[in-house]
Amino acid sequence: MGMRLRKSIKVGKNSRINLSKSGVGFSTGTKGFRVAKKAGGGTRTSLSIPGTGISYVKDSRKKSVDSREKSVHSSGIPTTDKNPVNPNGPEEPKKRKTWLWVLGWIFIFPLPLTILLRRKKSMNAVLKYGIIAAAWVLYFLIAAPGGSNTKDNDKTGTRNNTRSRIESETAVESEAAVESEAAVSENNIKDLSFLNDEDITLKVGESASGQIKVSVKKKSESLSDEIELISENTDVAAIVLVDDSHSAKIDYRIEAIGAGETKIYARTKDGSVYSEKISVSVTAPVAVESIILEGMQDSLILGEKIQAVAKVMPENAEDQTVTWASSDENVITVDQDGFIAAVGGGTATITAAASNGVMGTVDVNVDGTKRIMELRVSSSRQDDNNIGHEWSKITMVNGEPTTQEYELSVGDTIECYARYTEDDKDPDIGEASASYIITEDDLVNGFTISMDLYVTENGGRNIGESAYYIVNFAFTVK
Repeated sequence: MGMRLRKSIKVGKNSRINLSKSGVGFSTGTKGFRVAKKAGGGTRTSLSIPGTGISYVKDSRKKSVDSREKSVHSSGIPTTDKNPVNPNGPEEPKKRKTWLWVLGWIFIFPLPLTILLRRKKSMNAVLKYGIIAAAWVLYFLIAAPGGSNTKDNDKTGTRNNTRSRIESETAVESEAAVESEAAVSENNIKDLSFLNDEDITLKVGESASGQIKVSVKKKSESLSDEIELISENTDVAAIVLVDDSHSAKIDYRIEAIGAGETKIYARTKDGSVYSEKISVSVTAPVAVESIILEGMQDSLILGEKIQAVAKVMPENAEDQTVTWASSDENVITVDQDGFIAAVGGGTATITAAASNGVMGTVDVNVDGTKRIMELRVSSSRQDDNNIGHEWSKITMVNGEPTTQEYELSVGDTIECYARYTEDDKDPDIGEASASYIITEDDLVNGFTISMDLYVTENGGRNIGESAYYIVNFAFTVK
């Protein structure tokens, strides 16, 4: 069993030099068509239709002896001047030291290549010495420390060795295998897929989160260096990376920007691997078109309070929040619940505004000459007589029993009345009354009407003595 040696060196994109114990050959061409010059002489032309298995191969062998140099030996045996026939019979063929050639091709391949090419007299000198120089340059680049001692060159060497083994079988199959190896992507990502591939519907301003499953050839510390997230219409929605620290997935967030539709997907930065596309629909929220103020009055008096209601139209508007405001808080105040209070004479505008700027307004006049005031009636006893134990008390304003609130106007006259009665068999009664005219200052600061009330004992041992009370009608600003 003999030892075989075959090595293929790629030169340029579509050509290669084939080295073997028999000599040097070379080939050139593209996928589907290649012409090869054999080391032992002759030419091989191969044609194929990729993907069909149909191919055509033609071999043309080199003539062993040039016809112009042939001559016939006197003995009748054809011969040439360069290769005379030994009349004593064929000589014993010289034995080649095969093991030296093998070692040379393995460890110093340019040396046997140089010897073979120098023997090849018929080869163009420029091409011959160009190939020799290129071989030695390639050899020293490979042998230089650190020059090719990288993972990428190791991979390249592995692929070249694979090509060499395949070419040793058959030329046609070799070319197909080499093309297949060259098509292998150097990208680390094998596959990208959304864990949730359903279409997404959002409203403007909303966001949604998700994950993309990443299949890799080797673990990567930062997948963002290899992957980019794409939205086909960034005016509708954007997809942003949230976390790429996982080894098998990345977290993303979709942000809805404007109404419309777009598609999102992931891809490697070299464009070799794509995920599926997911449709994203973004709808605009229903906007407020108008605001109607309900429960309002065109005019109020000082101290009057009401609650207004802002009715947003249309009723299905997305954001129904309104902000209340008064144009003059010295006349009318309003809180964010719509409670309105008249605090001074004049006119003010009440406004309820939506977030998109739509407003509802009402002008309200406050009559500064009238006011709602609160009344509190109290009394205090001023004597130390032991008269009476239980009393019935009646207080009235303008002939009516007192209430908590009164609408008063500047210039109005108030009639205040009080009656205290001792509860016994022969009741003792005391009464008091007073009149008062309202002023502007009273409506601003409030006022108090005081009365002296005496209850005189009408019988018994204390006859003629009195119980003395001061009764106060205090009107305060509401």
